[in-house]
Amino acid sequence: MLRRILLVVLLAPSLASVPVVSVLAEGELVAETPEGSEEEPSPEASPPAGDVARRLQLPETVVQADRPITAASSLIVRSRDFSLRPIRRPADILEVTPGLIVVQHAGGGKANQYYLRGFDADHGTDVALSFDGVPVNNPSHAHGQGYADANFVIPEVVERVEVDKGPYFLKHGDFATAGAVNLVTKRSAAENTASVSAGRFDLFRGVIVSGREIGPFETLFAVEGAGQNGPFDHPEHYNRYKLFSRAGYADGPWRADLSFTSYRGTWNASGQIPLRAVRAGELDRFGSIDPTEGGTSQRHQLYGRASWRPDEAQEASLLAYGVYYDVDIFSNFTFFARDPVNGDQIEQKDKRFFGGGEARYVRHVGVGGTDTAFTGAVGVRGDHIGEQLNYTIERDFLTRQTDHNVGQVNTFAYVGADTTWTPWLRTIVGLRFDDLHFDVDNNLNSTSAPDLTGQGVENDAIFSPKASIVLSPRENLEVFINYGEGFHSNDARGVVRDENPVDPSAKARGGELGVRTRLFDRLDLAAAFWLLDLDSEIVFVGDEGTTEPSGATRRIGGELEVRYQILDWLYFDVDYTQTVAKFRFEPDAADDVPLAPRFTVNGGVSARRDDGLFGSVRMRAISSRPANEDNSLRAAGYTVWDLQLGKRWELSSAWTGGRVKAVTVQLDIQNLFDHDYREAQFATDSRLRNEPNVVSDIDFTPGYPLTAIGSITVAF
Repeated sequence: MLRRILLVVLLAPSLASVPVVSVLAEGELVAETPEGSEEEPSPEASPPAGDVARRLQLPETVVQADRPITAASSLIVRSRDFSLRPIRRPADILEVTPGLIVVQHAGGGKANQYYLRGFDADHGTDVALSFDGVPVNNPSHAHGQGYADANFVIPEVVERVEVDKGPYFLKHGDFATAGAVNLVTKRSAAENTASVSAGRFDLFRGVIVSGREIGPFETLFAVEGAGQNGPFDHPEHYNRYKLFSRAGYADGPWRADLSFTSYRGTWNASGQIPLRAVRAGELDRFGSIDPTEGGTSQRHQLYGRASWRPDEAQEASLLAYGVYYDVDIFSNFTFFARDPVNGDQIEQKDKRFFGGGEARYVRHVGVGGTDTAFTGAVGVRGDHIGEQLNYTIERDFLTRQTDHNVGQVNTFAYVGADTTWTPWLRTIVGLRFDDLHFDVDNNLNSTSAPDLTGQGVENDAIFSPKASIVLSPRENLEVFINYGEGFHSNDARGVVRDENPVDPSAKARGGELGVRTRLFDRLDLAAAFWLLDLDSEIVFVGDEGTTEPSGATRRIGGELEVRYQILDWLYFDVDYTQTVAKFRFEPDAADDVPLAPRFTVNGGVSARRDDGLFGSVRMRAISSRPANEDNSLRAAGYTVWDLQLGKRWELSSAWTGGRVKAVTVQLDIQNLFDHDYREAQFATDSRLRNEPNVVSDIDFTPGYPLTAIGSITVAF
């Protein structure tokens, strides 16, 4: 299959369209279709790259800047495109990223599991998530390195999803090895809305979104309250509230806004269950070994952005943020392996404040018929963390295993030059520098956890060169050649420990060859062939309070994206990825990277008619894959179908007095064919109470059965 994808890369036909380029307040350039355009791309279509010379002749209101797309696998997906996807959780929005699979992981309030480009990125170790540029990943987290909990997001406020896969992009640092996804929110609401949803398993959700534009001022406010019990024998009781608010100001070359978000969730979890017990009929697939698992989580953040653009040749932007985060998780992964009497339940507590920002400046310089955008940026993120690992029974404290105060600072800077040499040749080169500072205090001062008795200070300096070439050998064909280096940091507690400390970071090096094109004004194609080497897969295992060593890996893969506008109101899309992930220096019989997806498919047919009818049929699939290095245990693949049907009625002001503009009724059916499947899966050494010894087996979280959700939305 990789040969076929490479063949597509080399021989794909050539046609593309020309995007309009606009500047956003955060200083990022983004391609978008002109407002009011009659010829819009398909809902899933990424903005196609176009000819620079032609773009530079566009009207004066258009910024004379380079295209944002510098890799075939980079794309932007807008809210209207994912509005036709059933949304049960914020992470569903992330799955508009081709090849990204997001799965439930032992409780609705816990961060999800992310699979991308042959990575089981756990909760975010190798996928950098951000929200309006504010990082979501948490380094040196009590549960796992890079823990990225997106449950605080209200889907209705997201305007677009920016996707950058691979380590080729200057603006992405820690955790952006497989890629990075940034959720960008709306500046104001096109209409005020109130919606109510209810569904199977006691699911309920209410959302209000309101916004106004008054002269140079714009506001956006949203609040959500939701809950669900799930299909589990022991109800999930996942209840949460979310708040989003923003005030913005724009005047001439100046734009600024200030935003605040707040989230708190509580839940019970049935946890991961052993496959052997389900197959033996000893446990229902929605049952639980330890029904007292669960937790609480909260995140509150304040951030501001400002930009200054005195002319079309330059722009300066500033982002500053402060975040308070607190999570308390009770889990039991091994049941009775460690403690046959009390069981193996653990409590992981992480309370932190982190803050930081980034200042960025872009200057366009034209010399001898060339145009170069020089970029320079500096930034910092600092985390003050308090974290503990406790042994518990039914959430009651037994003993404390670890107790640390961690200070971690990531200071960074980068410079780059994006040059259009001719209408058919463009280069992007740059260098990023990251400095990691770790400072760990051990509050126990005991030998209860020998690997973690150490404390101290450590530093690491990382240089990451990036380079890309964009070729346009024919008018509408773009060929992308990319190289980049990146990294993910390791947990501070593993870095400073007394015995066998780990490297502060794991280096990644990757390359990509790809194309992006458009045919017949209806068909968008993108294909990429890529390779990524990671020096080490060493990660800190918060569940055990220790470091799990693994060797260097190599991942080779191919991707294909297809978007086709069948009719003016009917669209088809499919994303296919295939990856081989291996340890580089292990014997062939033990070189599989556990849980690395071999292939993924995500696609469907969507409709949006002028009379207000809309709907979609979608599927997602992930292959079976090795669950351990020797492939003796396998995580089963699955295919799941979803259905959405709805209609929007525009209401006459004579009927409503102008108070209600429209009503939308919608039905979402998730897992349409009621397929029994295992969502999150792990190879685990565990022991049930009636077992004499520890058993290596697949432990899993079951996927939701057929779930119908009805919604009513009123626009006013």
